Amino acid sequence: MTPRTMFATVLCAVALPSSCAGGQPGGPPAAPPDAARYARCMRAHGVPAFPDPVAGRILVRPGTGIDPASPAFRAAEAACAGMSPRRVPPPAGRTPGPGLPTRWAQVPAWVEGRARAGAFSGVVAVAVNGRTVVDVAAGRASAPGVVPLTPASQFDVASVGKMLTAAAVARLVEQGRVDPNAPVGTYVAGLPAAIGEGVTVRQLLTHTSGLGDVFAPPAVGGRGFDLAAAVARIGAETPAFAPGTAFRSSNSGYVLLGAVLESTGRPWQAAIRDLVLRPAGMSHTSWSVRPSARPPATGAGAPPPNPSGGVTTTAGDLVRFARALAPGGTLRPLLGLMTARTVPTDIPGRRYGWGIERERRAGVWVLGHGGGAPGREAQVRIVPARGVVTVVVANTSDGARPVSDALVSIAARLAGG
Repeated sequence: MTPRTMFATVLCAVALPSSCAGGQPGGPPAAPPDAARYARCMRAHGVPAFPDPVAGRILVRPGTGIDPASPAFRAAEAACAGMSPRRVPPPAGRTPGPGLPTRWAQVPAWVEGRARAGAFSGVVAVAVNGRTVVDVAAGRASAPGVVPLTPASQFDVASVGKMLTAAAVARLVEQGRVDPNAPVGTYVAGLPAAIGEGVTVRQLLTHTSGLGDVFAPPAVGGRGFDLAAAVARIGAETPAFAPGTAFRSSNSGYVLLGAVLESTGRPWQAAIRDLVLRPAGMSHTSWSVRPSARPPATGAGAPPPNPSGGVTTTAGDLVRFARALAPGGTLRPLLGLMTARTVPTDIPGRRYGWGIERERRAGVWVLGHGGGAPGREAQVRIVPARGVVTVVVANTSDGARPVSDALVSIAARLAGG
């Protein structure tokens, strides 16, 4: 695979309403030449890296399955070590935001400080025992023209959509309409035997099918999504390993889960809406937006909305979804089903269930999912022992994770505010 096929060359902010702006006046600031040269070297060695001065570092395109701790990443880093540090200097005139918060009441000011420093643009929401304690927007949705973000702003949350697809399949399992141990061909016709008979629904849910990315270039991009055509392309794939023997993040697997949902006799979007969105009260979530709000430029390097990602939603709706999964929620039985059997991932200490990651951080179990691509990132976290749900959505490439990590640290220490 060449760097050209691995690396998206167009970075766009996608909070809605949106235009290609990177969340900064006049677009993202240019990276220093040495940082750009370093990123080119990394891409030449198989790591889809790009310099992001807003985040202040070299970033790796999310969703590629490449872990910075992996041998492949380290080998590329060693080969390019003489060119540039991985740290990218922030734009001139920017200063770091205030220190990390230690209580929920400190979070809004801290988030706003990060936005002023150019380190964040998005929305942060936190609920504790069902009560919202943080709901703050900072930054702007688009440029030219100042469109401030609000808590109601919609974002493309990329692979966070896998949580919704997995939850819908889990509802069908709960209802006895889908057997997770059955071959996927039980529910999806036309697949070759290696996939239809050799891969189970459970393996699709846990990324252990061996399938890859149906949206990998040149298939990536475009305005529409055709499930039947995507299933046909997946049928031409050869699993990278014997199903069930390893972990590999797979958009193809989650697209097939969309086809499993359609075995109920309704489109996959309608199935997720009926099984998950409505019970959770998610009225601002969909897989289609006004064309003017999602210009063609945002399609570069990003697949159209589909069962594996690209859902458009709000931080508030994601909080409602996570609360529905939490104790006392309308979807509560699903959480146990989705996390009962997990598999190790390619990130040490992290395990994956049915559309939910599970890891121990700061002494507590943390559940959730992240999603991202150039110009967008989202993090959803549930800390069951503290009754805490945190959601961070950003219209920059790497703005959500540092904020999400800080929120989880607060949750680990405090049950309240």
